[in-house]
Amino acid sequence: MDHKIPHVLAALRTTPWAMLPEKLEEIIEVVRLKISGVDVPYQAAEKPVEQRRQGVAVLPLFGMITKRANMFTKISGATTTEGFIGAFRQLRADPEVGAIIIDADSPGGGVFGVPEAASEIFASRGVKKIVTVANSFAASAAYWIGAAADEFVVTPSGKAGSIGVFGVYEDRSSLEGKDGITHRIFSAGRYKTEGNPYEPLTDEAATHMQSEVNRYYDMFVADVARYRSVQVNQIRNGFGQGRAVGAKEAVAEGMADRVATLDETIARLLRELRSPGAQRLNAADERRRMAYSSASFPGLSAADRARASRFLAPEGKSAVIDDEIRRSRLRYA
Repeated sequence: MDHKIPHVLAALRTTPWAMLPEKLEEIIEVVRLKISGVDVPYQAAEKPVEQRRQGVAVLPLFGMITKRANMFTKISGATTTEGFIGAFRQLRADPEVGAIIIDADSPGGGVFGVPEAASEIFASRGVKKIVTVANSFAASAAYWIGAAADEFVVTPSGKAGSIGVFGVYEDRSSLEGKDGITHRIFSAGRYKTEGNPYEPLTDEAATHMQSEVNRYYDMFVADVARYRSVQVNQIRNGFGQGRAVGAKEAVAEGMADRVATLDETIARLLRELRSPGAQRLNAADERRRMAYSSASFPGLSAADRARASRFLAPEGKSAVIDDEIRRSRLRYA
């Protein structure tokens, strides 16, 4: 047995995950076998492809979510937040695209890159209609990202939620030396090797691991509360409390806005784009962009006015911009 395996797996498990625990165990088992030299037969997941249906673009959010491409993208057809947001930016800038659907089917993934991706989607509200469809599963990190859209839809057989973060410590200290091998750990820095699998977990290390999980959970909950316009306690005491819930329950809890299939959502957005009201709204949006880039908001810097002109809410001014956009929609819709 390769004795680097426990260390590699321990590092994977202790990383904060916004993911279904059982899915992580499946992936870790494949990693363990690969590191051991076992030729694991697997069929690479089909790479999801962006679709266009007239003015509606469908952007997939499939598989495990990671920040950058790695072995997981090969094993499970994972989505990287860097690639996903890159594609999202292109659709946002494309004049031929009037609405964007995030087609989500994911158990979640690592926390790194997820809040940043969700924040960019949320800041893009008002540029174009953005709708997430849980088709059929938007769990954990996928829900974190998807909740940032203007609207969240769950297909009738789908599920959404699993709002939570976890990390796992694998204690192998009871096996130390029993196979004739012991591990001597040399380090500099008080906490450099805490949580290694060859020594019992100290109370101090356990406290730190829990604090990291809590920190990312607090970020997750705060973001969802902002995106879904609810109180933080409503999420902590509801919204599935870490479970993924069915379509109707998700709507009843306030986690989603409606139950509909992907095709039904595409058809609805196409109707909205063709409606006279949408044309009036586009004209209103153009006037609003002109106003934002002028001296109408003298308190904004030139850079902030430029961002506001694209309806990307500048830091510290988002409430002003969002309220103005809402009033505009009410007046011209």
